[in-house]
Amino acid sequence: MVIAPPSIKPGAEKPYRWLNPPGLFEVAHAPQWVLDMLPRRETLSDRAKAAAPRSGSVQIAAGGTFKSVEDYKQLIACASSDGTKHSATRDIAASLAAQGVKEDFATGLIQAVCPVWDANLQKSISSAYAKFRPNGTTGDIKPERESRFYSAVTLKGRAVPARQWLVHDLVPQKTVTLFSGDGGTGKSLLAFQLAVAVTAQTAWIGRAVSDGGTIFLSAEDDDDELHRRLDDILRAEGRDYDDTERLTMRSLAGEDALLAVDTQLALMQSALFEELDKRAAEEAPVLIVIDTLADVYPANENDRAKVRQFVGILRGLAIKRNCAVMLLGHPSLTGLNSGSGTSGSTAWNNSVRSRLYLSRIADNGYEADPDARVLSTKKANYGRIGGEINLRWDAGVFVAEAQPTGLDALAAGAKGERVFLKLLDALTAQGRYVSASPGPTYAPTQFASHPEAEGCTKRALKSAMDTLFGRDMIVIASHGIGAKARSHIARKGADDGQK
Repeated sequence: MVIAPPSIKPGAEKPYRWLNPPGLFEVAHAPQWVLDMLPRRETLSDRAKAAAPRSGSVQIAAGGTFKSVEDYKQLIACASSDGTKHSATRDIAASLAAQGVKEDFATGLIQAVCPVWDANLQKSISSAYAKFRPNGTTGDIKPERESRFYSAVTLKGRAVPARQWLVHDLVPQKTVTLFSGDGGTGKSLLAFQLAVAVTAQTAWIGRAVSDGGTIFLSAEDDDDELHRRLDDILRAEGRDYDDTERLTMRSLAGEDALLAVDTQLALMQSALFEELDKRAAEEAPVLIVIDTLADVYPANENDRAKVRQFVGILRGLAIKRNCAVMLLGHPSLTGLNSGSGTSGSTAWNNSVRSRLYLSRIADNGYEADPDARVLSTKKANYGRIGGEINLRWDAGVFVAEAQPTGLDALAAGAKGERVFLKLLDALTAQGRYVSASPGPTYAPTQFASHPEAEGCTKRALKSAMDTLFGRDMIVIASHGIGAKARSHIARKGADDGQK
């Protein structure tokens, strides 16, 4: 039962009212599936009677397993009819028992969604756990589970499996890649270009990709926009629509796009996720793109436990279907200002195995070239981080720009380092300290705006700073005493109280 003012109390014809002033207690947000059912509350009893088989028990959905929100709805519907409530609870408890779910967890799960709870329902759950086993026999529930522990010596003589990549050093297979970027930077377009490249067997921003099918799930763009973008990509690549036979698209613009349901106890796979998984089983894609995180994730982005559960659900999909899953997201304001591209809990960064970030090129808010972008590798468990690919938007798509190589690259790097050290010495001599952390005294920002910067950009100077730190040519030192102590960058060996 869902009660909130101004609901009318049955039989009394009087509205419910708050006994406590608003704000005294937190009121939990109703799950979406509850909200979906509220307009049809008057038909629940009829639905329960229609759903109940002649035996009075309820058949569990999804092939005899209790694993989706539809099973919750079935329980709630049946709970409105006293004749089926207890048998429904017993059947669902038996299904949970067959999957190895502990009795206390099952009790909490069912109690959380059952409108009317009584002691007999607890007896129904206990009865199921006492009598049912996965193989149909009676007795204590001890789910059969084969141990997967093994000795490392058993690997002797076996061929070491090669690392599988969708895009080498950028997008690994059988795991989740988080691809973030501020709204309007073009991450959806770039991800769409990857999907087309995989299916049409072309390069992606100059990188080779694995060949195979792709599922592109968009909660932001409607079908018309997807059509326009696809047409631009095919025209730019010199390809035809016949080359996209293995590209499956689905627009969820304006629809419920959640891939999981928050039950307050745990995240459960939604009906949409099961639809996606079924499609992936049929098509065996090598890539699934999900755009965007804010539309498909049901909980608070700062909830570490829920974040890890959600990434775990997607990683399970990637492992089960032997494909790469690319999840698109937006950075927080802090992630934008720092250039890290992070958002919400650090669990997003910690849970994925690869994280890419698409950004504009700007110095102090000034964007000299609005068509220029940089794709950065912010995390790579299986490769190097810090790599950057310069891109340019041209005729509806992104293209990779030529990178300096050989002597040109060395010359550009040497110039940045020389200018950085020159300006560091000049400002230090003036008593103007600069820091390695983003802020008012951030060295790359201060140096890029200096008249003696020799045209070096903030990005180039940051790269120079990182290189100089790596070579141990500059260090973090301190100035001031006690509470007024501050840190700054100094040349190594300078007699300034360095740490």
